[in-house]
Amino acid sequence: MSAFLGPIHHKMYQKIMAQSNFALQIAAFSDQQGWTVDLENQIRSDFPLPQGNLEEIIDLNNIHGWLSKHVEDAEMRLAIAVQSSVKNNPQHAQALLDFIQSNAEQAASFAVSPSQNCSELWQKMDLYWLDGMPCDRGVQFLCTDENKVTWSIDPAQHTFGWDNSCVLCYNELRWTWLNAFVSRQGFVLKRLNDLTFCLTKE
Repeated sequence: MSAFLGPIHHKMYQKIMAQSNFALQIAAFSDQQGWTVDLENQIRSDFPLPQGNLEEIIDLNNIHGWLSKHVEDAEMRLAIAVQSSVKNNPQHAQALLDFIQSNAEQAASFAVSPSQNCSELWQKMDLYWLDGMPCDRGVQFLCTDENKVTWSIDPAQHTFGWDNSCVLCYNELRWTWLNAFVSRQGFVLKRLNDLTFCLTKE
């Protein structure tokens, strides 16, 4: 079975699980704050996480379709977790951003070793987030080398479940996490516009 699966399939599965676990952590935080009741379990029930090794659970007759469906589910988990937490309450939004910043700092601290250059750091960050399937070209690089990485994210890949009236939009969520992760690793991130970023060394 493993002959049908390549590194990209395993990487996509890792990213699906990482973003989904992030969404569940947000839901658990919201429940702990008393903003929501049983949100974490609701998300687990409505969008069950895949269980087991990829080789054992993927549909080999429809590998792309299986992964694509789970990418969409992961996006829905995150959208529901965030929007249910803030419920148009700006005070909740700021507290949630503080939690997201802490989450990113912990993730950066748990990295096996500090990143040596920008390209290496970008690869580490990329494992935590989904931007559609690789064929969707959800990430476009404007510059990539050891000393600088500039990239743009297609907002169309992050429409699943998001309501434009939400007081905490996806763009701000992503920026807060990325900036905290980069800073903890000793690098600098600039936001050129909503979803275009430039990563450099200090």
